[in-house]
Amino acid sequence: MPGLLERALTLTVGGPERARLQIETDYRAPTLVYLDSHALLQVFVNLLANAHRAIAPGAAGTIFISAWQEATEIVVQVSDTGSGIRREDLAQLFAQRFTTRPDGHGFGLHISALALKRMGGSITASSDGLGRGATFTVRLPLDRSLRAFEVAARG
Repeated sequence: MPGLLERALTLTVGGPERARLQIETDYRAPTLVYLDSHALLQVFVNLLANAHRAIAPGAAGTIFISAWQEATEIVVQVSDTGSGIRREDLAQLFAQRFTTRPDGHGFGLHISALALKRMGGSITASSDGLGRGATFTVRLPLDRSLRAFEVAARG
């Protein structure tokens, strides 16, 4: 899991832009997760790109990335200190074609939610309002990941 998150970070926040941002990570999740790594990479790229865009160009800001294992699932959170989300928009964030950005198309979060659902996972968003940042929480079933590993190990 940490490898996918780091790869998504490299693909999303690179070069001079990274210098103005503070990136904080806390990875306590398994290194190997036997789910669709390509789909997970796309989800993480989308979340990190959104976090990056939420911080105004030229402004300093922080992106927090954490991953940990609970009893039955792996939890990944991406938080930022950016523009935040209006309370009335939170319920619609994962709907197809809903966007809060003038240049947005409204597919990224929708596609991410669908991909996670196919893997038996979920995604939620929270924010204390405009100017107060946002947190996206991804939950992935640990049992499905382990079953996939057991099937692959049996060959």
